[in-house]
Amino acid sequence: MKVNAEDVANATEEIVSSTTENVTEKLNEENNKCNCRCGERNEATRIVGGVETAVNEFPWVARLNYFNKFYCAGMLINDRYVLTAAHCVKGLMWFMMKVTLGDHNRCNKTQRPEVRYVVDLVAHNFTYLTFRDDIAVLKLNDRVNISNTIKPVCLPHDDAHLYTGVKAIAVGWGSVGEQMSHSCNLLDVELPVLSNEVCRNTKYDSSMITDGMLCAGYPEQGKKDTCQGDSGGPLTAERSDKRYEVLGCGMLQNDVPDMPWLATINTGKTIIRGTLISDRHVITAASPLLRKSPIDVIVNLGAFELCKGENALNISVEAISIHPGYYSTGKFNDLALLKLSNNVMFNKLVSPICMPVYDNVGADQIAWTSTWMRNKTEYCLSQITTVPIIPSRSCARNSVYPPEIIISDKGCLGPARSKSIVCEVKELALLYHLQVTLYPKEDIGSPVMTRWSAGSPFRLIGVVTFASCKDEVSPLFTKIVDNLMWIQENIRNDCQCF
Repeated sequence: MKVNAEDVANATEEIVSSTTENVTEKLNEENNKCNCRCGERNEATRIVGGVETAVNEFPWVARLNYFNKFYCAGMLINDRYVLTAAHCVKGLMWFMMKVTLGDHNRCNKTQRPEVRYVVDLVAHNFTYLTFRDDIAVLKLNDRVNISNTIKPVCLPHDDAHLYTGVKAIAVGWGSVGEQMSHSCNLLDVELPVLSNEVCRNTKYDSSMITDGMLCAGYPEQGKKDTCQGDSGGPLTAERSDKRYEVLGCGMLQNDVPDMPWLATINTGKTIIRGTLISDRHVITAASPLLRKSPIDVIVNLGAFELCKGENALNISVEAISIHPGYYSTGKFNDLALLKLSNNVMFNKLVSPICMPVYDNVGADQIAWTSTWMRNKTEYCLSQITTVPIIPSRSCARNSVYPPEIIISDKGCLGPARSKSIVCEVKELALLYHLQVTLYPKEDIGSPVMTRWSAGSPFRLIGVVTFASCKDEVSPLFTKIVDNLMWIQENIRNDCQCF
């Protein structure tokens, strides 16, 4: 029996969409006390100040859909391959990606653009830790017929050309401003290419701007830019022969907290991490908080770059609730809830993550976690990285932990990428002459997050309870879904978002 990519994508999409809608409807019926949304990442990547392009003016622009939802752009580079940003595709199921070409008004259902499915992808050496090599190539399931409405962009010949000062054109269906939805029509905006020296003096962390990156825009005016939905789209420049060549792909801009539910917990002598789950509670690991008094604990929210502290919200703690199961065993239910001294007002800097609605912690699933870098005496930029979840039984067979601990309420993160949590940060810091101090027991309390599809809200599936720089030791996390009843008992009177 022959199965093609389109059949698989459509069948999977129908099942997942139906499940997601049913679960969401049930949650909304059970809790209507808060008019807010959780788990929405602040990805400031949109077209601002752009104008509508002429139909097929940029015939190489591709629209990427995941589970039939538009989320990124790309560009055709020949009749079989599309170039995009690696952060648009890293960790996603390639067989659920759909590429449309020859599109202009994505909201017009009467249009019939060319549709292809992805059969393979290569994301180079990209890592969320540094955003270096943020480029990926998608292989389409069938060749595209080159025509006046669909044709590839040129690749640059001169790799030594710096492009500084060149007027480049960014194209995409991104939002046209803050808090606005994606544009229906394809937009373009002209942006000057900046030198990397100038770029390092903008909102970006200067250590993240490498020679392999390119900046374009108006850092002082801030009126024209790329935004959400433009990621992966082409940044092109006109050559002397009137043909356009690609300079680069769209990249994220971190000028607000990337994940506004991240919390830093200061216990006086130690710093651990936590996650905001309602307007009054932060969840973290229990082990660092044993015998701690609430008066000694301060929770920091809203600071993606903690060392700047410009928008940081420091809140005292009213009560610490340790899971009763952890008191009795010291092994299981390694969770604690911090009740804040007052309610938190949600905004783009501070908002909660969504809770899981069923056990969606699957083997080989990709999850997100976070870590903080420390420069001398200050805790600085929060780094988001992807990690694979590995089968519990496999982890139990090949790790130093007692098997009964892992198979009960614990999950394992892939040892091949355990460095992504703490060790890779340490290596990166040494490269840039930074001092990194790993928190007690290496990043305890960090959230382990996932989402059903690109664009859907992030959900908290676990809390890191142990991680190590040793390759043979898999990081462990305590599953949230197994402890939901205890969590809900404690936060039932809070404002929770769905």
